[in-house]
Amino acid sequence: MGLIERNQLISKITPPFEGILATQLVDEFISMERRYIQRDWEPSNLDGGQFGEIAGRILYHLDSGILATKKEFGDCIKYLENPHVQHLLIDRKEVGHFVKVLQTIYKFRSERGAVHISPTYSPNHMDSKFLVECVRWSFNEFLRIFWKGDREDAAKTIRELLQFDVPCI
Repeated sequence: MGLIERNQLISKITPPFEGILATQLVDEFISMERRYIQRDWEPSNLDGGQFGEIAGRILYHLDSGILATKKEFGDCIKYLENPHVQHLLIDRKEVGHFVKVLQTIYKFRSERGAVHISPTYSPNHMDSKFLVECVRWSFNEFLRIFWKGDREDAAKTIRELLQFDVPCI
């Protein structure tokens, strides 16, 4: 089997992910990877935030049973952290790890200021590297937990995604 292709990847997470959300998640992941490799670092904060929004909606859907493709990120997180609702996702530790990483990704979009150390340097490359690794972790964690089908194929795909410095999809 060659490198995994976009549509094959989407099919391995649909279901449990709703098709529209799975497609958005994979496309956002691929876009962020491509931009990073092309050294287009400036939009990483925005791209990471969009990935976080989609991932939050996926977790909300899986945990509540309610599909809300426009639900605000903060509302998804509040639900996921609420101890007073009936959660469908059993492993609260896994959910908690996702929430922390997604909040970090998302907050970069709205809170990261341009802290310049010199007139010729901006932190875009550094921020982009951090964000792309957080997004990679989140994406691969989704695959590890929710992949439908052969677990060895899931492991192979995750290894492929982690070993390449260029998009492999």
